[in-house]
Amino acid sequence: MSDIFSDLFPKIGRSEFIDRYWPNTYYYENGELQRLNTFIHELLDIQPTTLLDILECEVDVLSNDGSRYSFVSAKDSKPFYDQAESMIYIKDLSQFSCINTMISQLSDAIGIDRKYIYCEGFLAKKGVRVDTHFDHETNFMIQLTGEKDWQVAINNDLPNPLKAFFVNNPNRFYDHGKHPYTGERLPSEMPIDHQSFVVYPGTVTYLPRGYWHNTYTHSDSFSIGIVIDPPTNIELFTSVLKSNLLKSELARKHPLYKPNSEHQFDNDINKLKKEIINEINNISSKDLYQYLNKN
Repeated sequence: MSDIFSDLFPKIGRSEFIDRYWPNTYYYENGELQRLNTFIHELLDIQPTTLLDILECEVDVLSNDGSRYSFVSAKDSKPFYDQAESMIYIKDLSQFSCINTMISQLSDAIGIDRKYIYCEGFLAKKGVRVDTHFDHETNFMIQLTGEKDWQVAINNDLPNPLKAFFVNNPNRFYDHGKHPYTGERLPSEMPIDHQSFVVYPGTVTYLPRGYWHNTYTHSDSFSIGIVIDPPTNIELFTSVLKSNLLKSELARKHPLYKPNSEHQFDNDINKLKKEIINEINNISSKDLYQYLNKN
């Protein structure tokens, strides 16, 4: 099994990271950037504006006021980068072979198929603030250039979120910033019990799914994030259940019946319930794990 964690977190190594932090507790570690050369060497000597010229992916511009703009061509975002009021969010860095090496090693280390792992990038001039928000994925952030303030806090408001939430753009994925299951307002600021730290070139930050965080750049900054986004347990379970049930003629049937024949529909649904219960009882965790890594 890959020992990528010894490169990411040499002070604690794989065993301590897995035992103490994975997957629910944040951790960051400062260190020499050169220890990560295998994973980042193609990115080290590229100037930000040059990177935007050669990128083959879309980018988003995240402004300090919460507005967001998307560009199919990354080079079209350069004026926003130069204005030093926005962060450039690079959606996919897989065109660089060193990034794919890192993704493959991380996939081996955590036992999650690499199709659920990708790499983002973040470019920002000095003085750019990314306001408080949480993401719905798990992240390993690597600071390549510049210094940045971080604030982080555990998310007790909406654990295991299905969508990101931004306090300065609360309507993007949520109805007026409301909790999707209780209807209560989600917080409009960082939790009071947050932690603060500064990252430098070579700092690796592990950010569990859903953690509140914000950042502020003290100098021109370039960082990358390795994102882990597998299906949820319910998505996985229902996918396997549906796959098994589609073998049933009754499950594949359309609900088309003669007028005034509700009893036939009732009979079919009751039979289907029994088939569903039987399939549920036959699904094992091994079945789910095999499906996760084959589909």
